[in-house]
Amino acid sequence: MRHWRKAFLVMAVLCASGPSVAETATPPQAAQGPAPTDVKVFGDWVVRCFPIKSLAPCDMYQETADKATQRRIVGTSIAYAPSLNSYVTKIVVPLGVQIAAGVTIGSDAYKSGALAFSRCENDGCYIEGRLDAALVEKLISGKSANMTVTSSSGSHVTLPLSLRGFSDAAAAMKVLAFQKGQPTAAK
Repeated sequence: MRHWRKAFLVMAVLCASGPSVAETATPPQAAQGPAPTDVKVFGDWVVRCFPIKSLAPCDMYQETADKATQRRIVGTSIAYAPSLNSYVTKIVVPLGVQIAAGVTIGSDAYKSGALAFSRCENDGCYIEGRLDAALVEKLISGKSANMTVTSSSGSHVTLPLSLRGFSDAAAAMKVLAFQKGQPTAAK
């Protein structure tokens, strides 16, 4: 359990980091972390590695922005911790959602259970934690995907999740995570 908490903290550092070169939306008001040292673009996904000693020093990130306002609609970060053989995620969606309903991720071949919100801030509501490897594998092999939230008025809202470049980004992120990751600390 102790190692899982470390992976969660790693995810918090990764996701609090500043915007990558591929992001064009207004960055969230979160505290800025270290700038990524490696940035690689794969379609609509950016693989970023950070200069930190961590179980998961790299993530893959996608941000979708409103074309008119350039404000973020949804931000998705997925990291892999090799020593834990586990994925962790941070997803940010707009305010005004029913917290109890969570977020579901669906692809042409899979629909997740509801992912629980962990908190809401001025810049949106957050899903933070472990991501099922089966979901990641379905997204890797999928052709299309989206996220669904329930608005505060009770209507279902579909948010975009592009899979363009997802497979290549996931493979590159995993390789970099093995190269740059730190082994599990002694208990």
